[in-house]
Order: sequence, then C-alpha cells, then structure tokens
Amino acid sequence: MAVDLKNIPDTCIRPIPPRLSRWIVFLIFLIGLSIVYSRLVTGENNVLVSVGIPGIITGCLYFSSYLIYLLKQIFASAYDKERENTIIQEVRRGRRALQILAAECCTAHSEAETPLASVSANLLRNDNVLFTQRSWRDEENIRLSQLARIAGLSDEKHLEMLFISLAKQLAQTLALLPADKPLMLLFESSSSIPEEKAEALWWQAWKTSGIQQSCSRISGSGMQVVDEWLDHRIHSDALLLVVSWQYSPVNTPMSAEAITCILLGNRLTQHAISPLAFLHRPEAVGTSPDAFEYALGQALDWVPVAPAIPGHIWLAGVTTDDSEHIPLMKAISSASLSGVDQQTGVHDFTDYLGLPDKAASWLAVAAAAQAIQQHPAYHLLICLEQQNGKVWNMIVSPAISGQEGER
Repeated sequence: MAVDLKNIPDTCIRPIPPRLSRWIVFLIFLIGLSIVYSRLVTGENNVLVSVGIPGIITGCLYFSSYLIYLLKQIFASAYDKERENTIIQEVRRGRRALQILAAECCTAHSEAETPLASVSANLLRNDNVLFTQRSWRDEENIRLSQLARIAGLSDEKHLEMLFISLAKQLAQTLALLPADKPLMLLFESSSSIPEEKAEALWWQAWKTSGIQQSCSRISGSGMQVVDEWLDHRIHSDALLLVVSWQYSPVNTPMSAEAITCILLGNRLTQHAISPLAFLHRPEAVGTSPDAFEYALGQALDWVPVAPAIPGHIWLAGVTTDDSEHIPLMKAISSASLSGVDQQTGVHDFTDYLGLPDKAASWLAVAAAAQAIQQHPAYHLLICLEQQNGKVWNMIVSPAISGQEGER
C-alpha cells in the first residue's frame, strides 16, 4: 500500500466547554418561574421551591454537560494521539530505503571488449550516441543507439556473452555473502528475442559464473516492485536482484539498447557488504491537479533532503510528445532545485541515448549509483515507465552511515 500522507484525516474537532454565564441565566430564569409558580400555588414565596429546586436542576444539568465535555475531550485527545502515531509510522514507512550493493550497466557508450566498464562519466557528460544509422535489423536511416557488436555474432550469441559478463561481475559481489543468502530476481526485458529464450540464456550464464546462492524469480514491473518491497519485505533477509534490458527491440526508431543489473539489500538485515548508495522510496505521480509537484516534493521529503540539495536530475523515458512532459517540466521549475546546473546537471536519456523502455528506470538508478562513487551527491530520478505510463520520482543518495528509521 502506497504511503499517502495527503489523505490522513485532520485533527479531531475539539468540543466547546459549557459557558457558566449561560447556565447562570438559565438558573435565574428557572428561579423566576419557580417564584411565579410558588405564588400561584401557595400564595407565598417558598425558598425551597423558588431557589432550591432550580439550583439542584441547574447544577445537575451543568455537571452532566461538563461531564460530556470532558468525555469528548478525552476522545479527541485519544484520536489526535492515534493520528500522530499514524503519521509517525507512515513517515517512517515512507522513509525506508534500500541499499544499492551492485550497479552494472551497458549502453552504446560501452566497448564491445569491455561491455561492463563504467559509463557513468559518459552519461554524466551527456555524450551523444543517439544518431541516424543502420539498425541491427538492417534498417537504414534510423535514429537510435545500439550496443557495440562483435562481428559475426548473432543476436542471441551476443546477448549470451553480455549475460555471462554480467553474471561474472555479479559473482564477485555475491561471493562476499553466505551461500544460503536468498535472492529474488526481477527480470524485465524489451526485445524481439523471445523472453523464454533470453531467460534460458540468463540462467545458463548464472550457472557458469559459479554463483552459489539460489535465486527465485518474482513477478512485477518497474518501481512498483521497490515500493511494495519496502512495504512488505523490509525485514526480509533476501536481496532483490533486478536484471533489466532492451536488446534488438521490435520498434527501433528512437530506441536505446541497454542492459542493467541492480542488487538491492535491506538496511535492517544486510551488513556484510558496504552499500554503494541508497535508493529511497519511489513516489508515483497521482491524478490530482498538483500531482507532479506533490510527488516531486514527497520524493525529496522521504530522504529527507532540501530541494536545493540534489546535484543531478535524471530523466528516463520522458519525451516531449508525452502528455506528462509539460506538467513535469513545470513541477521541476517550481521545485527550486537550485543545486542542479541546467547545463551539466540534467541528464535526459531522450536527448543523447534514446528510450531504453523497461530498462529506463533501472539504468537511471545504475548511472546515479556509479556516479556517486566518483563524486558523492544526491541524484533525483524522474522516470516514465513506458509499460504502464506511471511517472516515478525518487532519490539515490550517498551511502551515509545511519540506521534505518523503521523498526
């Protein structure tokens, strides 16, 4: 369940204490009636009837109203205390984060011989690899970016080679963990290669890499998996392994080939490996008129970090043709992100890489995590998931020592 502080009910309406002046007026009124009644019935003023009985009635009514007032106050205080505890709990839940233990990626910036060499410097410089060229399907004059290919290799053989390199790199990190450490695999792809075939290639690479841990595949898509993991598996001993890639996509114009591998751990249960960075809770954009501004501000608050602190913004999957582009740009402008240099701090994949499709969000996470190793800074990620149209805002921060706020 998503953390939603916007819809938490307001504080309880406090009751108004009974006014003594009104009860004195009521007493005088009753005394007057009693005097008239006593004169008419007995022909004289009876103190017990004229003053005593009105005083007793008024006192009982006043005491009853004050008792009701006190009970309402107790209920309101209990409600507000429960509301305060709920807010504290929800804020703690919202401020959960995952450790980034490994972040590997391969883009058109990579060399064919060393596909997993860090490309964070190229991505930070916005090095353009998106240009008109012949596609892997021999289409002419298609604007795209594609991975460097070794001559003579088929698509499947090339993908298998990339998976083997990825698994070997991952094996170095997993070797630091116990052999019985459980891994949960999220496998996302956009490709003309059938998913069953690609998954078989991945498991073959997994076996040949010598990784000892067992791995179980989970269902899901994109940042929703992270959001749900933070809600339901934050105390789990398992690690989340994400392998996401776009290779030989069906739709080639403006596409970007990319392969990404992210290993995520829980801050409460994983202490064997020092994290590269932290991935904070992603915040999805809702449907309200101020949804973009709210989601952006909430993503910053989950860290928490001031709007002026992020040094880089990564835009993944967002194109000028999307209906979300204009409100998103307005939200960024109104967020006072003064720490971001508009020339060197904004990295829009659409401008220099293309659309990595399902790999877009994870590529942004990997790029930010790798960049933090060179220069610690807070990175704001804004990702539009092509598969469902959701826009997510999240922060990748340096791995500063500290305990998880959620117990």
